[in-house]
Amino acid sequence: MGHDAQLAVGRITREMKLITILGLMLLFSGLCCAQKPEFSCTIATLNLDSGNSATIEKQHVSEIAHFNVNETMEEEPIIKFFRLPNTRWFAVFRLYTSDESMVSKSGIGSIDLELSFARKRRRNILTSPASASAETPFKIFDTVRVTAVARLDNHRRLVVAECKAP
Repeated sequence: MGHDAQLAVGRITREMKLITILGLMLLFSGLCCAQKPEFSCTIATLNLDSGNSATIEKQHVSEIAHFNVNETMEEEPIIKFFRLPNTRWFAVFRLYTSDESMVSKSGIGSIDLELSFARKRRRNILTSPASASAETPFKIFDTVRVTAVARLDNHRRLVVAECKAP
């Protein structure tokens, strides 16, 4: 085989490797993007400054975050921070799954949601002006919601975190 033929074979081999790699990348990216999220979560807030319940009922509920949780690992917390509008505070969201915390008729395993507040992007429920948590069995999980009321920058707020299974 001549020198030109060897160069052509080498070029074809490199091109075939590149095509194979690109094909695998497309295949795996398609699988990744096609993956359904495990949970769809929303965080919303409501101003509770008024002492009049009729006024509070007319208030607009503000959604401050909507996100998907694509994969949970047992006993590996997922922590997210979201700035609360018109405050210097973050809502701190924590999702934790475990097979040791709650036993139910559906078996072992539970999902725990926690909601707290922080001035910096750091979770510390001991310094949070309020915190709340909710736990539900993992296998029969449909919707879980945790609600907290906190006084933040001299304003009373109701903050709700809700996660739903798709």
